[in-house]
Amino acid sequence: RPIGVRVELPGELIAAVVGTLLAKRLQSLCSVRYEEGLDQQRADFLIALINQCYWIFGCALGAFLGSYLNISAEGIDFSATAFFLVVVVNQWTQARSRLPALCGFVSALVFLLVLGPDRFLIPALSVATLILVLLRDRIRREERSA
Repeated sequence: RPIGVRVELPGELIAAVVGTLLAKRLQSLCSVRYEEGLDQQRADFLIALINQCYWIFGCALGAFLGSYLNISAEGIDFSATAFFLVVVVNQWTQARSRLPALCGFVSALVFLLVLGPDRFLIPALSVATLILVLLRDRIRREERSA
């Protein structure tokens, strides 16, 4: 499910989940393999709920410990880059359509060259998102046909 992850939830649960789709949660929902007979909507909701709970707990713990410990965050950018690469490679190997990944790559490369490393991210993500929204029907057809 590389674009437009289709997580179908009952109406009352949508509001609870919409604002909580973090990168890791999206990765979790994209890689789930459901067992036969499992309620997929409930499983997706529980994944999102558990993820949100440990995210809140982690933030609170980090804020608490951060106020008492003097820890350097130098090098954290490497782990963020490594995480991003793992997500991209995983999506590339599992996706039926390569168009979303190519769209993101080309958009990022163009804006990196035009705007430089300090200003490219938001325009690149915005344009990639717009292109993916415009091409979503084509991408869905590719996913079904492959």
